[in-house]
Amino acid sequence: MEVNIIKYFCCLIYIIFSCPAFSSDDLRVQLQKKLPDVVIGEIRQLNDSKMYEVILNDDLFYVDGEIKYIIRGELIEISSLKNISADRKKELEAKKNKKLEIPFDDYPLQHAIKINEGQGPYKIIYFADPYCGYCKKFDKEVISKLNDTTVYLFLYPILSEKSISISEDIYCNKNQSDAWIDFTINGVVPERKKCKSPIEDIMAFGKKMKIRGTPTLIFADGKRVPGALSYDQFRKIVEQAR
Repeated sequence: MEVNIIKYFCCLIYIIFSCPAFSSDDLRVQLQKKLPDVVIGEIRQLNDSKMYEVILNDDLFYVDGEIKYIIRGELIEISSLKNISADRKKELEAKKNKKLEIPFDDYPLQHAIKINEGQGPYKIIYFADPYCGYCKKFDKEVISKLNDTTVYLFLYPILSEKSISISEDIYCNKNQSDAWIDFTINGVVPERKKCKSPIEDIMAFGKKMKIRGTPTLIFADGKRVPGALSYDQFRKIVEQAR
């Protein structure tokens, strides 16, 4: 059963044990006893400190050496003012994305709206919500400039009910790619249309693949990149992935 991790850690949790210090294995055993429904991932000691980094339900937490407190938040190294948590979260996100990678052609491309189809040697998959601000920025700064990349756009309306209705109108439009660009870049609302759309199937697929935000990009080699990229960042990755 999935556990809402926030209910455990909305504040510091005090855990009482008799032993004054624990190894990583001891820490795992004691935490699992206290939190039987939580998936405990990697545990590692932070340099020479008495603190441990612990992955609980795929989220980053810290535990003191006596296992009295579990801390959720940003960890800053005082000597350098370096945000240790930010770097580690990026690393963990990359690992999670790597595990979720599947071959490009295993995506349900038949449900995608094709932009620049057949133009040039490159191809990407693009999960986007029509009301996503970062998607609009990406469309304007990157997608609109592409003339050598086929874009397989998956309408992924996760922000609101309004996103769902607009997505259906765009998909049911005779000129789907134009309707998308007109809406995200020019603010032109598409005409109301009715047809059998694959939106529900796309949403189910995205949930299965743990696509939690938009934009999310998939490159030809299966590499998955969440978040908007600049044009230069995009060019570098798309050319390497070919």
